[in-house]
Amino acid sequence: MSFTWKELTCIGLFNKLGDIELVIYLMKNIIPIRNKYIEEESRKFHIDRMISCKEDTLYKMELNHSINYMYSGFLKEYNIRFAQGHVMIELDIKDKIKCINKLYKEAPYFLNGFNIDEVIEALWDRIYIDDISEEPTLPYLHIINNNDNFHINAIIN
Repeated sequence: MSFTWKELTCIGLFNKLGDIELVIYLMKNIIPIRNKYIEEESRKFHIDRMISCKEDTLYKMELNHSINYMYSGFLKEYNIRFAQGHVMIELDIKDKIKCINKLYKEAPYFLNGFNIDEVIEALWDRIYIDDISEEPTLPYLHIINNNDNFHINAIIN
């Protein structure tokens, strides 16, 4: 069990002062001061975090797309460590996050001549195919990684 701020303050004051009447008197004066402080801090926090309605909607759309881009098997790169030659492997989570950040921050470089609509269409196709197929393999984005400079090499349909 944990105590509330009021309970902890009362216990602390009583331990120091030893007079319950004095503790009650002090609490009547301290609580409004604390409430005003908390209200000012929360207002300051929320004003700092306020986003206009349009930006908020855009942010939610970007967040929703970002989560969908993490879809299993959608972002792949060549792995040349195998003797057989090139094998396509899924990017790990860390690299997927870097790709998504590139998409939203440096779209022209990341898209590498592809249209964002083509990428979104491939994503939605992948989600649809995944719903109807046991082991979907297409579509996916072939990503090139040159020292964390990610860009799309191809959209494989």
